[in-house]
Amino acid sequence: ATLTVTDAVGHSVRGTVTVVVSPALSATAGATPTTGQAPLTVNLSATPSGGKTPYSYSWNFGYGSAASTAQNPSHVYASAGTFTASVSVTDANGVTVQAAASAITVTPAPLAAFAGASKTAGDAPFTTALSGYASGGTAPYTYSWDLGDGATSSTQSPSHVYGAGTYTATLTVTDGGNRTATSQVHLTVYPALTATATVTPISGTAPLTVTLTASASGGYPTYTYTWTFGDGTTATGASVTHAYSAGTFDPVLTVQDYAGGTWTAVTARISAAAPANAGPGSNGGGASGGATSAGNTTTGGTPPAVSTVASPSPSPSPTSSASPTTVTGQVPGSSGAPGSGGGSVVLLIIGSLLATGVGGLIFTAWRRARQG
Repeated sequence: ATLTVTDAVGHSVRGTVTVVVSPALSATAGATPTTGQAPLTVNLSATPSGGKTPYSYSWNFGYGSAASTAQNPSHVYASAGTFTASVSVTDANGVTVQAAASAITVTPAPLAAFAGASKTAGDAPFTTALSGYASGGTAPYTYSWDLGDGATSSTQSPSHVYGAGTYTATLTVTDGGNRTATSQVHLTVYPALTATATVTPISGTAPLTVTLTASASGGYPTYTYTWTFGDGTTATGASVTHAYSAGTFDPVLTVQDYAGGTWTAVTARISAAAPANAGPGSNGGGASGGATSAGNTTTGGTPPAVSTVASPSPSPSPTSSASPTTVTGQVPGSSGAPGSGGGSVVLLIIGSLLATGVGGLIFTAWRRARQG
C-alpha cells in the first residue's frame, strides 16, 4: 500500500507499507475407530490449514475438560457411552479455530462373572472364603451365590463352612442393564480326619520304654504322624518307641493328611517311677521296665518274684535263709532231731502202718506206751 502526501505549495512525499494477509485458518479433526466395545482405544488427529504456523493444539476427549496438547493423541474409552472429541487450533497470529471429530460410540463389553475360593479342598468342617467379581456390562453390579449345599448369599465375597462332600458354588452377576453372567467354583470336602493311638505300658520303673502306635482315618491320605513325647523330644512315624526317665509325661500325637487337615490330642499319661536306691544290707533293687522285689527271703510259702536285675547288695536266697523256710515231715510235739524217736524215718514207718487197715491199733498202743 502506497501513501502520497502533498502540501499547499505543491511538495509531496510518498510512503509504503506491506500488509501480509494469511489464508483463513481452518482445521479438521478425525477419530479412528468411532465404534467399539469398551475398553476402546481411539486414535485422534487434527489437520490445520491456512493461518500462520506454528500451530498449537488443545484436545477435549468428550468428558468436558482439556486432556491433551498433542496434535494426534490416542485415548482409551473405558466405559460405555457416546463421546465427541474436539480440538482447538491456534496459529502464530493468535487466531483460534475449533474442530470436532465424528461421534465415538462405545458399547459395553460383554458382562463376565468370575468366581473363586481361597481354598477348594480340605477336611470337614471346611471353611473357605469365596470371591466374586465382574467385568464388562454396565455398573453397578449385584451378586447372587448358590453355595451348592442349599445355602445362598447376596454378598460379593462370602465365607462358608461345608461338611464332607463335593459342591459346585455358582455366582450370578447382574449389571445395571439387567444383563446376567454366571461363573462356578468346584469344592471337594473330605470326611473329618480322626486318629487313634495305643500307648503301652503307661507306668513302670525308669528307664521306661514305651511303644506308641497310631492309625488315622478320614481326611485325604497319605498321613504323617508326629509325636511330642512331653520331655522335650519328638519323633515321626505311625509306630515309635521312647525311653522315659523318672517323671510324669503327656505325649501328644499330631496327624496331618495330604489335604492339610490336622488332628492333635494328648494320647496318655506316662508315669515312670524312680528306681529304688539300694544300700548295704538291703534286699531290693530297681529294674528297667520291671517290678522290684521286696526281698528275696521268705518264711513259709512261695518266694516273691525277683527283679530281672539282681540286687547289688548280698542277700540270702529263698532256700538258704538263716531260719527254716519249710518244715519237711516233722511230727507235732517232736524235737525233730535225729535219734529222738521223732525223725523222718519213724514218721515214714508210721505213715505206712496207718495206710493199712490194722495199723491204727498198733499206732494206738505205741502212743499209749510212750505217754506212760
